[in-house]
Amino acid sequence: MVNSLPSKLRVALVLADLEGMKQQVADKLGITLAAVKSRILRGRSRMRRMIEDCCHLELDFRGSIMEYVPKGSCCPPCGEDVPWA
Repeated sequence: MVNSLPSKLRVALVLADLEGMKQQVADKLGITLAAVKSRILRGRSRMRRMIEDCCHLELDFRGSIMEYVPKGSCCPPCGEDVPWA
């Protein structure tokens, strides 16, 4: 699902969330910190929508995902079709 994000959102999200480079992302990409924060937020939002489209979710009181059940063949982990690509 991360790979299906637009490049600008994917790079910011991967560097910040997966590689732990939150402070260095702006310098590495040559953009402002505000722009980085915006890209990360938009990337997270799109990822959440893709997950919600693909799976039935059980959320805790804060809205964090506790458990999931795939809805069917809507993504590579669940099946073949990718509706957001």
